[in-house]
Amino acid sequence: MQRRQTLGPVAACANHSDREALGICVRCSKLVCSECVTRVDGINHCVGCLADAGKGRSSVAPPPDASSAGPAARLVLLCALLAIGLWGILEATLPG
Repeated sequence: MQRRQTLGPVAACANHSDREALGICVRCSKLVCSECVTRVDGINHCVGCLADAGKGRSSVAPPPDASSAGPAARLVLLCALLAIGLWGILEATLPG
């Protein structure tokens, strides 16, 4: 079994002194361990900075716009339009 070689002292997490720091928060420059770091688009953020960043945001999701309709809704709309078109053709061609 091989031993892990270290090159020198290991930096500790700002919140957990017994854990090795794996990254640095880009906002506050704190050293953070794997439990304290959250990567957003490949960028490290600490828990505190993420909480501060989220305070100004609404917790309610915006309503979906018409362009976000799913494939099932589009299929229903297409079938309804086809049915209306066929009904119009049948009324025009059938006697009575």
